[in-house]
Amino acid sequence: MPSKIVPILLVILSAFLFTAMIIIPRFAPPGTSAFEVSFIRFVSASLLLLPFYLMRRRKFSKPALKPWVYLSRAVMAVTMLSLSVFAINNAPVVVVQAILMGNGAFTVVLASLLAKERPAKFDLLALFLIIGGGIVTVINEDHSLLAITISSDQILGVAAAVLAAIAWGGEVLMVRSIAKHDHSLRLVTYVSVLGMVVTFPIAEAYGGLDLSWDVFTILSLMGIFAALGQLCSATALARISASDATPYRYSSVLFAVGLGYLVFGEVPSTHEWLGSLIIISGILISTWARFYRPVKTVSST
Repeated sequence: MPSKIVPILLVILSAFLFTAMIIIPRFAPPGTSAFEVSFIRFVSASLLLLPFYLMRRRKFSKPALKPWVYLSRAVMAVTMLSLSVFAINNAPVVVVQAILMGNGAFTVVLASLLAKERPAKFDLLALFLIIGGGIVTVINEDHSLLAITISSDQILGVAAAVLAAIAWGGEVLMVRSIAKHDHSLRLVTYVSVLGMVVTFPIAEAYGGLDLSWDVFTILSLMGIFAALGQLCSATALARISASDATPYRYSSVLFAVGLGYLVFGEVPSTHEWLGSLIIISGILISTWARFYRPVKTVSST
């Protein structure tokens, strides 16, 4: 079995968990601020991870990194999550999901510029197909692209989704660089605790934390999904490059279509089915290029 199979499966699992996390804010009552949602997400993740961290912290073989590294990672996570929640509350979910998928393109670009990870030609072809599939999913049945009633709130929502996609791409690259030098459990635990500390005063300033226990319990699922997703992602990115992981993270749109149907009864349109098939073709091309494409060898004679 190729050594990349397990990390790739972890990337796909993290894509599912992050997709499940992203749709949970739809259950929050109107007027709930993005920072309130973010704070609850980090609280629940911290409560989940801290017991395991305390039991295993003496067994970590790698020393802890500088505090500013964890803090910068937490700030990036808070920024990405808050922008995503704001976008989902102000623009159509399918549009936001398609834009957030652009984080893979930003990951590849940033990895090429900052980490000198040159993507293969087949990766670029797969990326082109996957982004094209994302665009197809947001075409309405009347063949109009992003056919929504433009309002100031929706414009802000779309802008927030674009910024969240950029932040997400930077976050993946940051996790990739940190995961090589730290234990995944310690990294995710520190980020969750610091994220809770960062978001608490902001959430208090933006209306306070006066949610009911029912809503708090539902939103707490975000922390569980996010913590497990981050563990999967950090473990995978410690073994493969950000460029290798990018095509498989786009499976999130397939999970979004499935969860939208199962949870909200949203029947996929023709364009959403077509876009999903295009995305799958891009993922298959990337997989074939890594595991089944013949490798040219140079004779030594």
